Amino acid sequence: MSDYEPIACALHDQFEAAAVTGATVTLRWPGQDAPYVGRVLDIRVRDGAEYLVLEGDRTIRLDRIELVRRG
Repeated sequence: MSDYEPIACALHDQFEAAAVTGATVTLRWPGQDAPYVGRVLDIRVRDGAEYLVLEGDRTIRLDRIELVRRG
């Protein structure tokens, strides 16, 4: 069983919109030296958890993201 914690629907909707439009976002998650700035390419489900697929061949679990800015 996964320890994934579903995120708020409104935030999930923002991620979906960013994926559909290819919007640039600023994200931060634990272990980063600096925020990630780039485009959201897709949202995928794997092993019971949801992930953002980002430019630069990066994937981050949605419930790990601490900071989100669009644009």
